[in-house]
Amino acid sequence: IVVLHSPVQFVVTDPQNRKTGFDVASGQYLSEIPGAGYNDKGLGNVETGQGDPDPQKVFMWARPLAGDYMIDLTGTGDGTYDLEILTYDEKGTLSAVPPFRAVAVQKGERQSYRLAYAPTPGSTPQVTGGFAGGGQRPKDVNRFLTYVKPTESRTTLPAGTSSYALTVFY
Repeated sequence: IVVLHSPVQFVVTDPQNRKTGFDVASGQYLSEIPGAGYNDKGLGNVETGQGDPDPQKVFMWARPLAGDYMIDLTGTGDGTYDLEILTYDEKGTLSAVPPFRAVAVQKGERQSYRLAYAPTPGSTPQVTGGFAGGGQRPKDVNRFLTYVKPTESRTTLPAGTSSYALTVFY
């Protein structure tokens, strides 16, 4: 289960390269992962009938495969998001990744996480940045230094930009 509270949309890619979520670039919902679901509508206000202006986004999959999952986010506004990841092993035991709180995001900005999942009882999910950096020493440095942002080797910033927030896993 992946839950985001924020001004973002996201797509999850499974170990077989199938995708489910909302792709901001194309404006389309993807539902390629069998048995998985994505909800970005929220519950809204049941008393007034008004929709939630910034509902949480939820990805759920009842029978995930072992392997690496990519969680690719795109900012739909400026602000911060909270990310929660919960997994269950094949015996139904819950493992929760410590939540990521108040992560900065800007409209149109892309960020990515990699989730390593195994259904084996007692295994713990591992989360790293989705981009390894492609540095000069990929056999050792890229194993402990990854990035949520940037998501690729070359980053282009708008003219006049004087700062850039970097999100690093170390």
